[in-house]
Amino acid sequence: MRTLNFPGALSEYNSAYEIDTSPLSKVSLAQAYQIAGRLEEARIFAEDCLKNTDSSWMLYYGIDPNEYKRDLHEILYKTYHGLAKTTDDFIKRFVYHFTGDVHSMLFRKYSLISANAYKDRANPDVLLQYVDAFEGYPRRALSYLYAARDFEVPRIPASKPSYDFEENRLLGRHKNLVNIIDDFDPVWEKDMQAAVYTELARLTGSHTAAEELYILNRGALRQAGVALPVHLVINVADSRFVSLLSKALVKQGIKPVADKCRLQLLVNISNRSAGAVVQWELNDTIGGINLFRRELVVLDFSPVELRLFAQSLSESLFN
Repeated sequence: MRTLNFPGALSEYNSAYEIDTSPLSKVSLAQAYQIAGRLEEARIFAEDCLKNTDSSWMLYYGIDPNEYKRDLHEILYKTYHGLAKTTDDFIKRFVYHFTGDVHSMLFRKYSLISANAYKDRANPDVLLQYVDAFEGYPRRALSYLYAARDFEVPRIPASKPSYDFEENRLLGRHKNLVNIIDDFDPVWEKDMQAAVYTELARLTGSHTAAEELYILNRGALRQAGVALPVHLVINVADSRFVSLLSKALVKQGIKPVADKCRLQLLVNISNRSAGAVVQWELNDTIGGINLFRRELVVLDFSPVELRLFAQSLSESLFN
């Protein structure tokens, strides 16, 4: 998952799921789906694992029950908070956000329980669990982060960028995050690069950060509340449709911008006897490649049809 190779990872996890009767493969699938932005699938797998009250299998695999619950609640709090950001239904948004907050508290609870269970408090893994437990109290979390960094970085210098990222994230120093991106391995630490771009896009509204995040992991944007900036080109006879479609796309996390933009969203609409044929494609103007192309028949451009079309386009863009 660190390389963000979702097709490969999901293929392996699904193969494991077919032969593994324990919940481990479900947890792996839930995590992969959450990171990739397939939130409903992540929710189903993680909730199913949480409902399983039989913990006898953990003894066979040597799994700590508290760490297992910690991992599940982490997946679920990120999933529900992501769902809250991807729906325009007020009631659903409230329920998702509240449920995410509950799982967030449980994640921190089990992080603290897991950390306290270890006698070796100098272990970096233990110290980082304390960081998770006290994330709501940055200064306290930083004391554990610094202790873990002082222990690990002299032994593993390549771990320094990850600590730099966590420190600046906790302190909200987004200006320093820009200097960290190139410190990560461009192949094996794509997940950390994506995490940096997520923070930059979320905190500063940087179009460049949002574009780079999309190239790395298109499923990360909407669940982080980050809109995708695009240069929108609509070829249609009725100019009124341009404004209506632009507004519908904004609600789906797509932000048409007037400035020069790396990503170009081209929409062509042509009339046929059976209805209007809408073709759309997303182009990477820097890479000079077509990222995807789709076609859909729309019977009419009523508000309902327009909303459904924008949803379909959004699903294509972000899934």
